[in-house]
Amino acid sequence: MAKIDRGYGPLDNHMYMYDLGWLIKKILEFQEELDTAIDLKTIHYADPIQWDITTQYSPNTVVVDPKTGTAYMSKVPVPAGIQLDNTDYWVVIFNYQRIYDKIMSGVAFNDKENLEASKDISKYDFVWFGGDLYQAQRDIPQGSKYVPGVNIVATTIADALATYYGRDRVAQVINDTLTASETQTIGAKNRVITVTGDQTVTAGDIAETSANRTIKTTADYHIDVDGNLSDHVDGVTTVNRGGAVTEAYGSSLDVGVTGTYTAAYSGAVTETYKGKRNVTGKDSAETYTGTKHVQAENIVLSPNTPLTYGTPQKLNDTLYGVPYTAENGDPYFVLTGSSETVLNELIKPSGDTTGTTDLANMQKALDSKKCALLDDGIFYLNAPLKLSAGNLIRGAANTEVRMTNNSEFAIQKNDESLDHIKIMDLKITAHESSTKYALNLLVDYPSSSYTGFRYSLMQNVWIHNFYGCLNASAFWSTLFINSRFVAKNTGVRLGNSVNNINFIACQFSRSDLVESGGAGVVMDSRNSVENYNIAFLGCDCEKFDVGYKISTTVAPRWINCYWEKVPLALQLDSTPQAIVDGGNVNVGSILARIDNSFSSKIYKGLVSIKNVFMRVDSNTALYAIIPTSNVGKVYCSNINIVNNGTGKCWYLQGEKDRTRTQLANARATLQNTDISNINTTKYINFESVGVTENIKLQPCYITLNNTITLSSPLSFTFYNDNTSVETLTLPASTYNAGTKKQFTLPNVYITNSNNFKISVNTKPPAEFNAYFSACAFIGEFQSPTLDVVPII
Repeated sequence: MAKIDRGYGPLDNHMYMYDLGWLIKKILEFQEELDTAIDLKTIHYADPIQWDITTQYSPNTVVVDPKTGTAYMSKVPVPAGIQLDNTDYWVVIFNYQRIYDKIMSGVAFNDKENLEASKDISKYDFVWFGGDLYQAQRDIPQGSKYVPGVNIVATTIADALATYYGRDRVAQVINDTLTASETQTIGAKNRVITVTGDQTVTAGDIAETSANRTIKTTADYHIDVDGNLSDHVDGVTTVNRGGAVTEAYGSSLDVGVTGTYTAAYSGAVTETYKGKRNVTGKDSAETYTGTKHVQAENIVLSPNTPLTYGTPQKLNDTLYGVPYTAENGDPYFVLTGSSETVLNELIKPSGDTTGTTDLANMQKALDSKKCALLDDGIFYLNAPLKLSAGNLIRGAANTEVRMTNNSEFAIQKNDESLDHIKIMDLKITAHESSTKYALNLLVDYPSSSYTGFRYSLMQNVWIHNFYGCLNASAFWSTLFINSRFVAKNTGVRLGNSVNNINFIACQFSRSDLVESGGAGVVMDSRNSVENYNIAFLGCDCEKFDVGYKISTTVAPRWINCYWEKVPLALQLDSTPQAIVDGGNVNVGSILARIDNSFSSKIYKGLVSIKNVFMRVDSNTALYAIIPTSNVGKVYCSNINIVNNGTGKCWYLQGEKDRTRTQLANARATLQNTDISNINTTKYINFESVGVTENIKLQPCYITLNNTITLSSPLSFTFYNDNTSVETLTLPASTYNAGTKKQFTLPNVYITNSNNFKISVNTKPPAEFNAYFSACAFIGEFQSPTLDVVPII
């Protein structure tokens, strides 16, 4: 048997909206109170009772405000023109409007004269609009306009009450009224409720207790809860849904599970979060048999301890990599450090201008993590950093290291080889009193068991105002890129087994702290060990007295380089296979001074200078290229020299018959050509001879390889383009093996020839075994009266 508790409402503690009888009863009581008050006071009623401002009223006259329905009684005679709110004349005896408004608000939300909803109105809610009762046909958000017939429809209180009681009950309710304290009890063995239409139950609280309950809905099942919804199940909960499930939460969703939570999905699962999703747990494990794809604008990992992943693959002595695959299938690696070389976090400037703190921080990082990554700002050092193999020093966009005293920036640590050093992206500034090299990496090679800078890189580094920027030996396979070496005396000094070094787009410049002297790059042998294969590609050298002072170096190269305000661009001594190809010498005096003062055979070879533009500003005569008497062969081609001054500029300094000063094309040298089989009917044809200028043949030699006796003179005739130009004669005599006869050919000129031949007057003896060696072609044009060759 069910009990119905009427509950309490907002009007006199009674839920009037569920009790029509009580509501009618209260209205009749208000009427009785009003009648009783009028009878007790024996007041006079105005006729008409509606108040008129143009009418005079006697004392104790009752009028009603036609606008609000409020009743007033005159206290004293009231002249015409007195307003009802004047308390000297009027007193309120019944506020009908306040009572009516309270009743209206109890029935439904009263929006009074508002044209727009002042709060959210749910579908089927009742609302007073413009003094009439309406029912919402859809959800009406706050601020939306009321549109009768569209989102609201007119109704009556009787129709509204019929929703709860049925129309018959409404008709009888005046005789069947329950008070707030009364309880309705229904007793039955079985109860069947059959509703062919809609059934709506509206109540304060509903409590049901049953053994088992089964709800079966053949169509839709809808639960609409304005407050809280709580499900408490002591047993097992099973939810079986054959169709799709849609859950929408307008606010927060809290799910608490004290045991194990398992979710199994046979199909695809899609979760969409419009806000932030936070997952908090102790441990998390994900296992996929297929592919897991994560796509986000930004992925941030903030572990308290290092990330754990599979063992990285070793890429070199310093770097390890975790293998990844791009979307197109291409493999690549995410670089890591080894367990000994994990990159550390950025080092920030300490602000300690003594240099003690920053030195300690940087050295600790180099020793423990192999790298010092410097943040933006100024760091101070009062002693040099000590480098070891694998060290990396790297700055940020605006990182500068300043020395606080006369000290190097870095030196070699513990006499060990410096392999895989990287210094990148920073400015290194000397103390103004500097007499040191910024990087002082000298090795006593080959007596030492270690080497210097090898397999290393310096990139985007500016070394500023040291006495010298780099002093190194035993220095191999290292690359310098986009770096500046600004020094008081020497930009870079290398020597003693320096091999395979490349400077790319670097600058060597004398510091503004000094007015003269110095050299951009100096290379020498040191300990009599030569250097090999040094290249300067697109480099700039400025203000030094000598641009590059290179000695005992095989195959140095300058490709498309630039010199400015350097009196002597190149000073070369014993530099075979030196090549200068392309570039400009701007406001210089001498392009190259060439010597060969070392006797070793490895220093014998060609020097090639070509495709160079040189501008000078001189009022006195000067020479672009000055070779000494010890120079081997020099090949010059396409050199353009312009003097903006009044002095003459000469291509080459030298006498017209200087025998060992040779300006030559390497292809035009005739060395150790076998002439043993030459006879009167056969020429020795040198088809490889080819020159681009009219040049003169200087001393040539016939070297006898064995002892021979000539009973008659042996004459050799030279042909150029099938024209005889000169004959030389080897006199009749006995010659020992190794005899080298020199001949001078004053009239032999090779004129753009590719057809140079030699013949003999008689067949040589059978034992004749000799080599012919013509000298290279001296750089002298066909102007026998000139001592020098003018270019301009």
